Amino acid sequence: MITRSIKPQQLESPAPRPEAKSQAITGYSYEPWHIRYVDDPAIAKEITEKDITLEEYLNRLPVSDVTPPKDEADGFSVAIHTEGLGQIAYAAEGEAPEFDDAFPMQDALLNLTDNATYVFAAKADDGFTFLKWTKDGNDYSTDEQITVTLSEDAEYTAVFDMAE
Repeated sequence: MITRSIKPQQLESPAPRPEAKSQAITGYSYEPWHIRYVDDPAIAKEITEKDITLEEYLNRLPVSDVTPPKDEADGFSVAIHTEGLGQIAYAAEGEAPEFDDAFPMQDALLNLTDNATYVFAAKADDGFTFLKWTKDGNDYSTDEQITVTLSEDAEYTAVFDMAE
């Protein structure tokens, strides 16, 4: 099993956050010294030239654009995303998902070769509330923590909205 998640400290080319809109999109206050590191210099250049946040760039890509091509015999991929401000965590069955508030996870990709059961968890940021999980664009569950048996390509999204 290969597990890959995107966390700020793992990305490599600097891309400054657009000042005016970054807090509304990322949930973090603008700081002029705060930069995100992007794995690909061409993507970092595009983000800078278009004056968008890394979150905006990642959210506009369909899963097929961020999932590496693979031979069907290699297994399957399961993407986990957020919509709105919140974070996700996951763990293999029998383990507890752990949130990392210092580096909140908003996207993850599991490349699996065998069927597996995982626990996915969602946690809303301050001022937001968890609404639901979707699977492949369809409503799946309103529970913040779900146990899923993974056996094929799929996309799960934790959906958050502003608290009332």
